[in-house]
Amino acid sequence: MFDISDEDLDGIEAKGRPDEAPSQGYRPFGDQTPPSPSSGAPVVPVEPVSPVLPPPGDGALRRGAARGLLLCAAGLLVGGLVGGAYGAGAGVVGAGAIRNILRAKNDWSNPDPELRAEAAKSATMSIFGLGIAAMLGYHAWDDRYGD
Repeated sequence: MFDISDEDLDGIEAKGRPDEAPSQGYRPFGDQTPPSPSSGAPVVPVEPVSPVLPPPGDGALRRGAARGLLLCAAGLLVGGLVGGAYGAGAGVVGAGAIRNILRAKNDWSNPDPELRAEAAKSATMSIFGLGIAAMLGYHAWDDRYGD
């Protein structure tokens, strides 16, 4: 289809920077060649790599997540039964806010500044969550008993 010979390419200059493309390919050892085991160079033994294990506190994380899930499910159920859709929203958001309060309580007086910062974030989010839950609870009450 396309017959291009070297004579056709004589007048064309290559564009681009010459340092972008290596002329001899990738050479991880630079100009030196790696020592071979038969050359008599000392071969340093490599320590075996241990398998990646989960952190030791993984069970506590799972228990905490299970408690949070059960708390949210209970808030959803009770709120839904008492106040309908707004009540379910108030229940689940309120349960999440309570979970954030419990999380913040554990790390509030920890000497580690990162954990204290996380506790402050959890406390702030719980304040917003309680406000949203109160608003949804008011709407649920207003739908049921309001004018």
